Amino acid sequence: MIEKLPPGTFDRMSLYYITHATTESGAVTKLKASQDVRTALGQVMTKADMIRLLEHGHHGAETWHAGKSAPVRVIDGRYLRSDANDTRADNLGDLPPV
Repeated sequence: MIEKLPPGTFDRMSLYYITHATTESGAVTKLKASQDVRTALGQVMTKADMIRLLEHGHHGAETWHAGKSAPVRVIDGRYLRSDANDTRADNLGDLPPV
């Protein structure tokens, strides 16, 4: 089980790059995000943790894979969705697992 993020783990007004996402039955359950796309390091967190970071508009997120990115949004306070573009590899459900 992944623990909740400790307070102050990430800076305010930051952009997070989601590089990995694990899904179960088609739903994202955990992800790996970093503030620097050039690193393989990152914070593993639950989907709920990422939603908390994003839902009040103080942070942003994008998927990142093979040099391509797509914005990520919170839908109905319960779901994460990567915006459509012409690259399937950067969709949340198509990222490598955590």
